[in-house]
Amino acid sequence: MKKTIFLTILLNIPTLFFSQKTEMIFLDGDFNPTKKKVLIEYYRKVIKTDSGYYVRDFFMNDQLQMSGLFSDKELKIYNGCFKWYLEDGTKSKEAKFVDDLYQGKVFNYHKNGKIKSSEMFIDGKNHGRSVFYYNDGLEETKYDNKDDKIVGEYISYFPNSKVYAKAQFVNGNVVGKAQRYYQNEYILTDIEIDNQGNGIGIHYNEDGTIKEKVYFVGGFRRDASVVENEKKSKNEDVFRFNDVTNFFFEEFFYYDTDRVFFEIPTKDAEFKGGSYEMQKWIANNVRYPQKAIDNNVSNKVYVSFIVEANGSISTINIEEGYKIFQEEVIRLIESMPNWIPGEYNGKKVRVKCRLPINFKLY
Repeated sequence: MKKTIFLTILLNIPTLFFSQKTEMIFLDGDFNPTKKKVLIEYYRKVIKTDSGYYVRDFFMNDQLQMSGLFSDKELKIYNGCFKWYLEDGTKSKEAKFVDDLYQGKVFNYHKNGKIKSSEMFIDGKNHGRSVFYYNDGLEETKYDNKDDKIVGEYISYFPNSKVYAKAQFVNGNVVGKAQRYYQNEYILTDIEIDNQGNGIGIHYNEDGTIKEKVYFVGGFRRDASVVENEKKSKNEDVFRFNDVTNFFFEEFFYYDTDRVFFEIPTKDAEFKGGSYEMQKWIANNVRYPQKAIDNNVSNKVYVSFIVEANGSISTINIEEGYKIFQEEVIRLIESMPNWIPGEYNGKKVRVKCRLPINFKLY
């Protein structure tokens, strides 16, 4: 008799565990609840536990997109370990939260599964080592932080592992000597600054000639011509509120695999005829998806792309927006005529551009 009772209790344990109520919610592309079938891109399962609300978001192919624990019913306060995934199952990010603040290491991953960045946090602030990697696993940038400010040595590399930039930071500001280099190893930026923020900074052209020379006083910069003639000019308005650190990071460029592209070129890439002509072209060529019309759906889609040095467009990426519009936005950008390419110091270069495409029914 005792043996029979013992087995009955064991068999009831899984029944009690799995009887917790699981709530399922359908979500749109912005992770907002929706009942419109045409907008559904994810579904969410929520289980109430003693510790909070355990949430799992899924792509519509049933692949896990996110899992983690929230403290509140509104699912606003992150608390515990969270993981995010791409639609093919590759992990994209993992982090630990305490009361909605990052705590410990935060990892981001490239689409090939290799680590993209590793950052250390204490109570939501960068505190410790930050390392960023190219998608082949080589280091791109590394530095230390204290209370969200860079401290100590900062160093950044080209994809071939040659040094691109190096500097010393104190409490978030460049102090001492800081330099950036072209790929031909010529100096791009050269800064010498003391602990009081006084010194000099020079940007060079790729042929070694001086592009810009500025002086720093108390961390603020002003034109070299004014400093050299300050006995004749006492106008304090000449101070420009760009500090030494901003000067160091000016015109910083970035890489798409092993190919450089610019976020801040010296001359922007431009649609032929300018913004007005681009808006006209988009209005005349966009096709409002029929499913969106039938379901009365409006949305703003943000898209990024590279304007190549010859003006053609590549590397189109949807950054935000409902899936129902994404195919049309990609088609629209792909069909654009060549742009006027951007320039860096007079040389045509690849430039990253971003556009909002607004779909709205009236």
